Amino acid sequence: MKNPPHLVIEQQEYAAQHPVTAIYGSAVAGSRTLQGGVVDEPNPDPSQGMKVQLDSGEWASMVTEGATATYPDGTKAVITTSAGQLSEWEGKGIALVGSLLDNEDVIISTPDYGLVFSFREGESIPDDFLTVAKVA
Repeated sequence: MKNPPHLVIEQQEYAAQHPVTAIYGSAVAGSRTLQGGVVDEPNPDPSQGMKVQLDSGEWASMVTEGATATYPDGTKAVITTSAGQLSEWEGKGIALVGSLLDNEDVIISTPDYGLVFSFREGESIPDDFLTVAKVA
């Protein structure tokens, strides 16, 4: 086997010296909250919005700060924290597992395992990452 290119070796060395300290999954429609909420599908039209295909073959929208979750009693809450400027859709940060809602709930799981954000030791996390956004 040939030696890996120099860039690959540099990346391997960096990874060894800077272990992953945090991983956040992206939230999509169908994500669950700690208090039993389910994140709503903001746009059921499969040709509109930013969609991901789930392992089940279904399509779900990525959700952003300002999206809602519905609870078994019919009440709704608004997602207030996100990835911020690190990852946006139409000017709003992508919601994450760990995003807070305005009823003090938190997103705890997602059916999408494709888009994740990871941070390594020695790397800074953006100031607006998972901080409360002003939602219109």
